[in-house]
Amino acid sequence: MLLLSPRSLKAKIMTCIGGGLALMLLPCIGYLAMQARSEAFAEAHGVMAGEADHASEIITSGLAQAAAATQSAAALFGRAHEQGAIDRQELVEALKAELEIQPAILATWFLEMPGAFDSHLVGAETNNALGADENGIFSPYWMRDAAGELSLTTLIVNYEDDWNRLAAETRKGALTEPYEYDGMLMTSVAYPVLSGETLIGVAGVDIDLGALSGALATLAPMGSGQAMLLSGSGSWIAHLDAGLRAQPYGAGEGSAELATALESGQMQLAHLSSDDAEGTLLRMFVPFAIPGLNATWVAVVDVPEAVIVGPANRQTLTMVLVGLAIILAALAIVLAAAHWMVSRPLSQAVSLARTIEAGDLTQRIETRSRDEIGNLLRAMGAMSAKLSDIVGEVNGGAVRVSSGSDEMAATAEQLSQGATEQAAATEEASASVEQMTANIRQTAHSASETETMAKTAAADARTSGQAVGEAMGAMKTIAERSQTAAGEINALSATTVRAAERAGQQLEQLVPTIERTAGLVSQISHANQELATGAQQVSLAIQQLDQVTQENTAAAEQTSSTAEQLSAQAGALRTAMEFFRVRAGGAGDSPAPVMGAPARTGSPVSSPRSAPAPRSAGSSPKSKAKGGFSLDLTAGEDDLDAQFRRAG
Repeated sequence: MLLLSPRSLKAKIMTCIGGGLALMLLPCIGYLAMQARSEAFAEAHGVMAGEADHASEIITSGLAQAAAATQSAAALFGRAHEQGAIDRQELVEALKAELEIQPAILATWFLEMPGAFDSHLVGAETNNALGADENGIFSPYWMRDAAGELSLTTLIVNYEDDWNRLAAETRKGALTEPYEYDGMLMTSVAYPVLSGETLIGVAGVDIDLGALSGALATLAPMGSGQAMLLSGSGSWIAHLDAGLRAQPYGAGEGSAELATALESGQMQLAHLSSDDAEGTLLRMFVPFAIPGLNATWVAVVDVPEAVIVGPANRQTLTMVLVGLAIILAALAIVLAAAHWMVSRPLSQAVSLARTIEAGDLTQRIETRSRDEIGNLLRAMGAMSAKLSDIVGEVNGGAVRVSSGSDEMAATAEQLSQGATEQAAATEEASASVEQMTANIRQTAHSASETETMAKTAAADARTSGQAVGEAMGAMKTIAERSQTAAGEINALSATTVRAAERAGQQLEQLVPTIERTAGLVSQISHANQELATGAQQVSLAIQQLDQVTQENTAAAEQTSSTAEQLSAQAGALRTAMEFFRVRAGGAGDSPAPVMGAPARTGSPVSSPRSAPAPRSAGSSPKSKAKGGFSLDLTAGEDDLDAQFRRAG
């Protein structure tokens, strides 16, 4: 699916690529827009300059025609005067003829320098006929009225007015500043009339500038612009607003550019605000010189900037739309490519990761791609296979660990049973030893009594023996001396009888003692039998303890071997699990102990077959031996042994 999630990789790729394209296209579009705008203004400048030139041509052509006629007339008047071939009447007629042949001219006139034309002043009664004012100054003035009729009058003479002073002072053609007369905006073209090198007067024409303004009004630069005209002093000559005619430009917007244009004679541009819907105006000031009249006027062209930049704006809009279309097309291509080349393979990778997370290691990914995504898929497939192998090894190791654990459990049970039997044998041996101890004590007591009785019997026996010996000796002596001691026989017999009687009494006394001794000896014999039986039991218990100890030793050896095998299996499992790497600071910084592995201590387990340490010579027989019990069967004797001694 091509559905786009804001957090998806496709969205991020499209954002990056779209942003990159936008970052590339927007500056280009901006530059092209600025270039188009600049070109539009440059083109507008050209158009406006052309319109200004056209306006100046209209003005100069209109003025040039009048100026040329006036210049010719002035030159003609000067040469004729120099030759003495013209008088006042002829000059007046010549001025009338010039006005008749030039309908664009409003008036023709001549003003002599005081007394310079014919060196005298005529009378006042003939002034009007001859074109002289009330002071006799020759100043004929032919004027055309609104109906087109011509009439002659005289000038209001003021030699300081521009229409006379400029030409008289410069002795060149001059153009006056526009002025209003009888509701009309006019200007005067004047040329000096020289008779040889002598200035005899100034000849000129008056021109109605309204006609020129009307001609300029027909111009429409760039369709909605307008052309206007300013004099050399900055007064309006032609303007759509008739109220501004003959008014100074003022100090508003564009005044600085106007002053610069008049001063430098170069075209100047000004941006003017406007109250109408067209917005800002671009105003161009183009100064131009009027040939032969020593004057500079300014053509003014206004064009709304919206008209100028309209094509550029449309071109910019077109470029923006094209750029957006390019971006959208690129994003569509990127979206499709990202789906098939990135999102779809990554979805497969995510699916595989989730199956691995669920514990299913049977899934595999087949890809033909050779790019980074393909490498990722192949790496994940290899990882899944490797995990499958590792999990198989771990499972096999776990089975072996479980089996070893069962063996250890059985061995531990055997050890426990052996320990129980060893404890029972120990108790039995302890009871036998206690019985033997009691028997030995009884035997020792009986022996002590027997020894005492034996001593008494021995003493009695010695006494009896001595008596018998004495009797036997006496009898032997009697026998030897029977012959000589017959007399003594009776005495000795009596003595012997008495001794025998006494011996018999002593023997009678000795018999119970001997009987008691025999009883004690019988008790000693019985006790010895019991001691022999106890000794056999002790020997049997010791044999059983030795057998149990051997069995425990064998079980310990088997437990040690099993523990070593489990340790090896645990090491193999740990080596297999060390294939994985975990993040630093997590649970994987130190490997977790493998389940079922024996705990390792700082000291190794002693081998059950190691020889026991020899007991020191001065050790107590009652001290507890490590790992079991100890029986002291050495030749050392205690107090009871010391009492049981044979009399010497």
